[in-house]
Order: sequence, then C-alpha cells, then structure tokens
Amino acid sequence: MTNINYEVKRKWIYNASIDKCLFAPSKINSKPILKDCDDSYESQWYIPSNFTGPFYSVANTNRCLNIKDLNKGIIEVNYCNDSNIFKYTVDGMIYSPNYGSSSSKCMSIDDNNNTIYYKSCIKSNNQIWSLWDRNPSKMLKQKTQIVWIYNRYLNKCIFRGNNYNGRPYYYECWNTNYDKWEIPISGDGFIKNIEKGWCLNVYDIDKGDIIMGECNNNSTIKDINSTYNKESIISTLNENKCLDSYNSDINTLVLNKCNKENIAQHWEIRTSFPYDIIKCGKGVGNCPSGQCCSKEGICGTMNDHCGTGCQSTYGKCQSNIPVTIDSNAKPKWIYNASTDKCLYALETSNQFDKRLRLKDCEDNKRFKWLISPYPKGYFHSATFTDYCLNVNTANNKMEINDCDVSNTFEYTIDGIIYSTDIGDEKCMSIGNGIDNTKLETCTKSDAQLWSVWDKNPYEITRAPTRSVWIYNRKLKKCLIAGAKYSYRPQIGECNNSKSAKWSVPISGDGFFKSLNEGWCLNISNIYKGTILMKECNTYSIIKDINTSFNGNSIMSSLMDNKCLGFLDSDNVKLNMNICDKTKNDQYWEINIPSA
Repeated sequence: MTNINYEVKRKWIYNASIDKCLFAPSKINSKPILKDCDDSYESQWYIPSNFTGPFYSVANTNRCLNIKDLNKGIIEVNYCNDSNIFKYTVDGMIYSPNYGSSSSKCMSIDDNNNTIYYKSCIKSNNQIWSLWDRNPSKMLKQKTQIVWIYNRYLNKCIFRGNNYNGRPYYYECWNTNYDKWEIPISGDGFIKNIEKGWCLNVYDIDKGDIIMGECNNNSTIKDINSTYNKESIISTLNENKCLDSYNSDINTLVLNKCNKENIAQHWEIRTSFPYDIIKCGKGVGNCPSGQCCSKEGICGTMNDHCGTGCQSTYGKCQSNIPVTIDSNAKPKWIYNASTDKCLYALETSNQFDKRLRLKDCEDNKRFKWLISPYPKGYFHSATFTDYCLNVNTANNKMEINDCDVSNTFEYTIDGIIYSTDIGDEKCMSIGNGIDNTKLETCTKSDAQLWSVWDKNPYEITRAPTRSVWIYNRKLKKCLIAGAKYSYRPQIGECNNSKSAKWSVPISGDGFFKSLNEGWCLNISNIYKGTILMKECNTYSIIKDINTSFNGNSIMSSLMDNKCLGFLDSDNVKLNMNICDKTKNDQYWEINIPSA
C-alpha cells in the first residue's frame, strides 16, 4: 500500500458545470457518487501535496479512487495500492499517469450526472474540476452586495485587471462597472468584478501574485471585518499577506507581508460611491440603507461611522448591525487552570445581563461557546446563541447580553482574553470570589490566563494516568524531555532519570507529561510540526497511541496526518512530520524497555 502523504487540509472535488461534489460510496468496490456538496467525510478527499498520487477518501483512508477497467472507463473506490495514482493539473484535469497523459483520457462526468468515468479528454466542462479547502456550496451561494473597495489614504479604488489573468490595480474611483465589486454581505468569500464576473484570484501565494481569474478555492478572501486591522484584504491561503501596491511607482496590486503602517494595505468596503460625501443628522436626513451616520454627520460603513458617536436615529450603528455566527465555528470550553474551572453562562433565556460564573466543567451547552470569527470576534453562548460575552462598563463585570449590543473579544496566543472595543490594557480576570469574572488591568497572572478547548477539559486533566517510558523498539531508544522550558523533546538512551519517564493516560487521548518538571509535549506550530516542552493545555492533547496511524504513532489531536519523528536530518531533536510507515523514527510504544 502506498503511504499517505496528503495535504494539510482536506479537499472537496467540485465540478462547476453541474454544481456537484464527488462523494465516496458507503460500499467498497463501488462507483463514486456526484451529489450536492455538504460537510460529510464522504464528500472530502485527502489529496497528495504535489497533486499526484492516491486520492484517499476521508471517510475511510484505506480506500482510494481507482481505475477498475481502463477499456470501459470504470472508476471505483476500493482498497488503496500503487495503481491508484491520479494527477490534478493546473487546468483542472484529473488523470492517471499510469495510463498516459491528460491529453488522452481524464476523469469525466457520466451522461446522467451521478458518477464519473475515465474517457477521452477534450477539456469539456464535465472534465474540469476544482479542489476546495471548504464546502464549495457555502462559498458559491452566499448573499452578496455591490460595493466599491476604497483606500482613504490614497483616495483610490480597486479596479479589475484589463484582461483575464491581468493584475488588479488601484486608480481614481470612476463609478463604473470597472471598479464595482460583488462581495458577501458577511463572512469569507469572493471579490468578484460585476462587469466580467472575474474574481481576485491568488495565482502564486508564495510570490504574492494576484490576478483576475476564475472564482474558485484560490479566490476565497477573508471577511475584511475579521482581519487583524479590519481594513485588510487577505487570502485564506496565507493570513500573513495583505493586498498592497506592487511598489511605490506602479499601481498594480500584490499580496505582501501584512504591515499596519503601510497605508496601501488599508481598504474599506463602501456601499456608496466613495467620492460622494453623503451627510446626515438633525436637519439633514438619514443615510442610505445599510450605512451609519458618524458623529460628524457623514454616512459610511467603517468603524469611524458605525462606532463611538454613531447617530442611530439617522442610520444603523454598531449596536444594531446584525451579528451572525460563522458556519465553521465549533463549540469551545473556556478553562482557567489555576481554579480548574470553566466559564459558564445562561440556564434560561431570561438570564442575560447576568454575571458570568466559573464552575466545574461539564458537557452541557451552558459551558460551550461559539467564537465567531475565531479567535477574534463575538463569544456566543452555545445555549442561546443570540447572547454574547459582554463587559458592563459601569462596574467592569463580565456578563451576558444581547449580541447586537455586546463587545467583541480576542483570545490571544498567550492565553489572554480582552475586549477589542476597550483595548488590551485590561483583560478578563477571575473576580474576588473564584466563581465570577471581571475586566481588570492585564498583568498575565494565573487568574487571567485561559485556554480554549474543543472538548471538556476534565476528559483530559482528570484522566487516570500511569508512569511509563516511551520507547522506540526499532532504534532502541527512548523519548527524553527537553532540558528546559520551550526546548524540543529528544530521542536518547533509555535510563531511570525523570527526564526519560512520562505520565500518560491509562487509555484514550491525553497529556504526555514529563516527570522531570511537569511540562507536557505541546504543539507550538502544527503546520511546521514544532513540538516543545510547555504547559499542559489544549495544544498538548496526544491521541491514544493504540488508535493512531500505525498503532505505534505519537500524534496530536490538532492534525491527523502528522507523527512524532526526527527534526529534518537531526537524529536527536524531534518534530511532528507527515506520517510515514517506512520511517523507523515514527514507531513508539508505551512500556518499560527490555535490556
């Protein structure tokens, strides 16, 4: 069997001509199915990082797409082997290199639009596929609005490129279809020019090349209101790059490293022509629908218009902008380790405006929160999602209130939760009693450090444990804790020291905690595979080794395709690498090594 070497993210295989996705069938040795896209595992596939290799079903990673009968063109999903090789090309074809090039045959839709065959390749619409990192239907069927994308510092608008594959550029706003765009009302989505229907499309994320092209997975732009300065145009392919001028002399656009000080990276969504200053207020009148009236009496949609001083009588304001929940938001527990308790809210719908409590963590919805967008946005109670985390500014107590009048918060990488409306000088703290919370000057004390969990923390923190060695039988060595805080774990000679001994769960997922200093294996960056000795928190949950990739793998719960092994060519320090059954450094077992 070929070893899995799939991409970081799962993929949907989508055909635009019939608006359907490819599904794996429930029975083995059966034809794949074309259906309306959804979020099920059957609709998702693991695609190799170089787009060449087996296409694994996420629902069952032992099963792959396979050409069963080349002459009849029959494609089935069956057990993976070395003949399951497919290649996805830059022009959207999917073919098997084992049977020639894409110029001969490729994956095609059958006449009834319900399965696929391997047919002569003519690059027709029913042979052109796109790979998506998220459910295509959620992107393609969003409610949209017509806008201008304006930079108030440059006093310019974004224009579509002059040609297909041409770069977008900025220029004086014209109020024509060249500088008008169709974008989602809220959430991530496409920025589509209304004249040609072309989208801003990332051609090469490493170089930052952005062009006018198809509206597909490479065209997904983050909601501008959820970006780090709420004025950035950022691709979901790399959230560290922002739309910027190519250089000071050329007005074409590119994606560069985000920099708040760069005025060419500040963009606003305007629902009225930017050069038309529409006034509002007493004796003047109301703003157009969907716009706010600022304290200076000017209509617009930015924080300057909708935030502090906004005149709600003459337009909408931040307090009455509808708050929606990201469809990808997952329930979270908010946990404080110093008290061993979770944030708790709302037993009944008439309890809003009440102080938040800390209680022993439970599995019911009162302990769950939907952070939208994560990690900076509204903290919705999972019990009553119209109610959100809020600060009572009269006494700085944390409470629950109607989301439309609540604060937004950010959960930071160092475990602080602060209100983005008030600033990071103050953060959420445990009150005088250990059962309530308030906003206090941020000192990063234990009472102000929180961790956000995908499951009830007690399932991990209170799991029965045993002391063990973690042994690699193939290399005849043991897992050794890093010598200092934030050092990498290592592989070394087995001995009786505390650095070679670990506390692990008797069964199930949990912490791998060193007996030396009590630090845990902790994932610092799952994409790079960085693993360090640090606090035991939600980034420290290791999957049950008995249910892992090869039954002997150390894997994080954050990603199900990376296993503990050597850091590059370093045969001492360790890293989380793509799982590979042929790698001796990825075989571990929980026991006392024999002499």
